[in-house]
This record gives sequence, structure tokens and C-alpha cells, in this order.
Amino acid sequence: MLNFESLEKHNSDILIAEIAALLFNMGKTCVEFWKNYFPNIKGDFSDFEKYWDYYGKEYLFKELVAISPDLKDFILNLEVNLPYKDFKGRTIKAIEIMKAKESTEEISNNVFFRGCENINSGIDKGCPDDDKKIKDALYVANAFGTYKKEILPDELDKSRKNFWKKLHEFLKEKGYYNDTKCNWKYIREWFFKEIKSWYSSILSDNRFPINDVTLWDQVYMCATMFKAVLADMYLVMNDEEKREYIKSCYDNPGNIKWRIMGIQYDKLGLSEKGFKPAQIKWYRDRASEIDDEIKNLLEVDHCLGNEIYRDETGIYFLVGENTGSKNDAALTRLHPDLSEVKRKILEIFKNKSNEFYPAIFLTKPSRGLMNLTYLLEEAKNNFLKAGYPKEFFTFKGIGKSTICPVCGVRAFSASDKKKNKDEDSNICEACEEKTKSRLSIWLGDTGGETIWTSELQDKNGRIALITLKFELGEWLNGNLTNSLLIREEEHDKRLEEMEMFFRTFFSTELVLTERINCLDEIKNNIDALINSINNSEEKGKLGKNINGNLSQVIKIT
Repeated sequence: MLNFESLEKHNSDILIAEIAALLFNMGKTCVEFWKNYFPNIKGDFSDFEKYWDYYGKEYLFKELVAISPDLKDFILNLEVNLPYKDFKGRTIKAIEIMKAKESTEEISNNVFFRGCENINSGIDKGCPDDDKKIKDALYVANAFGTYKKEILPDELDKSRKNFWKKLHEFLKEKGYYNDTKCNWKYIREWFFKEIKSWYSSILSDNRFPINDVTLWDQVYMCATMFKAVLADMYLVMNDEEKREYIKSCYDNPGNIKWRIMGIQYDKLGLSEKGFKPAQIKWYRDRASEIDDEIKNLLEVDHCLGNEIYRDETGIYFLVGENTGSKNDAALTRLHPDLSEVKRKILEIFKNKSNEFYPAIFLTKPSRGLMNLTYLLEEAKNNFLKAGYPKEFFTFKGIGKSTICPVCGVRAFSASDKKKNKDEDSNICEACEEKTKSRLSIWLGDTGGETIWTSELQDKNGRIALITLKFELGEWLNGNLTNSLLIREEEHDKRLEEMEMFFRTFFSTELVLTERINCLDEIKNNIDALINSINNSEEKGKLGKNINGNLSQVIKIT
């Protein structure tokens, strides 16, 4: 049984951990980290080699003290209570999460870094060649590899110091230095607003072709994955059958999985219901407001996960693997113990429109994000499985003869509207209201988008409607992604290696018989290495150790 109350109780703890996770890569905002691109600019730190030196060598605290001792004490003393593998809570310093792989806390170096950051780097970056680094000016590319913007020195050290100064002013103004119970929902909002705009202009990696991944892209997904795991831990902490999951996250972080939860409804179909531009805009505005409220509900109020995607089929979140009702189904419903979350989602739709409702589905647990494609492809089928409340089917149009052609759920009396010569005479009263505020909105911003077709027509009084659509289906399923040049390889060399592999694999004759002694020697070394491993952490390094050990023993050509 999932303990939803435990998740609610530790809401602030999850938000603090999420904020700390956003800051783990702060060292990449130091000029010294990119010193090859800024040789004439002297940074503030003399002995800086890796991005984690920013925390490991206490450069952070030197910067904070220079701004305010209060700020240093706030960051240094900030504590967070997180699930531990003894199935109890454990209080640690939030700074330990920022240290990531260099931390002495298992939840930071195992769960966060090895379990979340490592897989995220693989998804975002793949395995680029170290010798394919950007030359000359450091720049951010777009998804297709072409130039987007150059990274300037002021976006690094200067912006980082400015960020800490603004944080100090924010905490001081709100009185959080002296408040033992800070409003972490509000603090999180401030962090996301400030960090997103800044981090989106800085690279996470200077190797081609992954120089389209910004620092924000990386830290947001890392924090999202970590947040979903923490929420999952709290949900199962009191379940004797499922709480072994917590211990597994610590001991085997490479086995952590996630689900994608989709709140799906046909936004494009809603827009097509409108007869007039004002009605189309009303539906689009309601859809945007609904998505934003659901985002706040799941990310802040209940801390189940974070948004990773939204389009005309709905809004999608990364959540923990225990949030689904089934593990073996390609798509499943939200766990019954999370019915309160479902109720609140449906309530948002009711309050905003009460004309349409969503289907809520979760993908099968996975270590990657490709399940998102399947969920999107199934969207049209899932639209037919929306969770309409029972009262939705209670018709309240007794005595009225005509169903409204716009909303399709309300009725009006055609005879009552015969005297009304207005163009809205053939729709219900509620849909009439959708168009009435359009003029007042335009009068408040006459320099914006026009509502008058006469301003668009040519000298002959003609106008044309042009629609553009960027179809994402083939990109999301990987077909068009495979058309991009991801990395260059020596074609002839790779072809020879492939040929040798297949010739050896399909050979009916014995191979490497002249090297049998060498193979026995290799086998003995592998056996000895395996027998020398005593704990799970060393087992996690087995592949690297074997590779390094064998390279010293012999090289088979």
C-alpha cells in the first residue's frame, strides 16, 4: 500500500533536495572550467580542475561569505530529511546533494549521481568522442547542430555572483534568514525562474555534437529524476513488501526506473470546436491554464515528479515506478492509492471548463524516455478512455430543444433566440460568454494581435488562412533522428572490424587456436578479479576494472 500521507508530510524535504540537485553543476559556470576558450580572462579560483572543485575546495563558501555571512550559514546549515535504506528517515546537509559524486552521503553519490545523473548524461549526450571538442569560440548549438549563440565570459563568473547576490536579497527581504519554516514552494519558484534563464545560456558539454545540451537541460532532468525517486521512496516506506525498493536504490542505483505519466486530452480537437476566433482562443487559453495548474499540482503540491513534455495531446511528467497500478502492461492507470491526485486533476478540468476531461495513463517502468513515443502514439485511442465524472452525463437542458454546436454538452431554446439577430443566436449562453471579452482584451493591448480581418485584407478585400505544422512523430520515434550526423567514424576501419566480426561469428572452423594459452591466461585473470570483489560498489566498476586489467595482460589483434 502506498503511503500518500508520507509524501505529503515530506513535501518540503523533496523540494529542498530538488533545489540542491539543480545546483550540483554550478562549477560549470566558472571561467576556469572553460579556460581554454577564455585564455585572457583571469578567474577567481587558482586551483580549479573539475567542476566539482567548486564545492570540494570550498570555493562556494568563499563566494557566499563575500556576499553575506548569513547567506553562507543558510546554505551550509540547510538540512533535509530523506529516506534511508534502513526504511527510516535520515537527515543530511543539503550541500551534500550539491557535491554529488564527491559527497560522503550514499543518497547523493549513489542514488543521485550514479542512479540519476549517469543515466541522464547517457540520454542527453550519448558517447561523444573526446577529440571532437568545439574549437575557437564557445557556442551553444540548436538541435540540428547549427550555431545558436556564443557564450560570453559575463555569463559565467559575473552572472554566478549576481545570482548569489539576488538570492541573498530575496531571502533577506522575505525574512527567511530568521524563519525556521521557510515557504519552500515559493523559494522553489524563485530558483526555477532565476536559474532557468541563466543556465539556458551556458553549455553543459563542449564536445560536438552534444553542444546543444545546455546546463539547464542537464540539471533539470537530473533534478527531475532524483525528485521522482525520492517521492517513490516516501510512498513505499511503510509497505513491507515494496520498501525493499529503497534499499535497492542505494545498493543498485543502475536498476532505478521511471514511468512517464500522461494527462491526455485532445487540445487540437477543442480548438476545432470553435466557430469564431474568439472561441478557438478561449479553448486554447483554457488548455494552457489547465496544464499550468496540473503542473503546479504534481510538481509542487504533491511532488510526484516534473513536466518533461507537452503538446496538442496533453502534458507529460516523469514519475517513480511505483506510481502505476501494473508493472507488466505497456500502459497502465494511476495507482489506486493515489486516487486523491486523480480527483484533483479531474477537479481542475471541472473548474476550468466542465466540457472535456482527460485520460490519465502511465508507461511501463523504464531506464529511458522512449516510452514517451508509445504514449504519444496511443493518444488518439486514449482520448476515448477519458475519466468523465458521473455527473457529467446528467443532462440539464430539460425544456430546451437544441444542443449547442460549439460545446456539444449544453442545450438552448431555439425559439427563445428567434428575436435575437446576433450571430451568436445559435449557441448556448455559456459559449456566448466566450466571445464577449475579446474586444475589451484587444482595447487593453491594441499594439498586439489584431481581431479585425479588415486590418489583414489586401486592396481587393481578400484574406487567406495559412496553417503550419511541425510533425514530431518521426522525430520522437527516432526515424528522422537517425538521419542526423551524430559522430564521424573512419568508414573503412569500421567496415573491416564489422567484416572480421561476422566472419569470426559465422565461421565453422576453430578460431584463435594459436592463442589458446593467452585465452586461458585471460580467463584466470578474470576469475581472480571477480573473486577479489567484496561489495556491490566494486561490482559496479567491474566492467571498467576488467577492461583495465586485461589491457595490461595481453592485447589480442
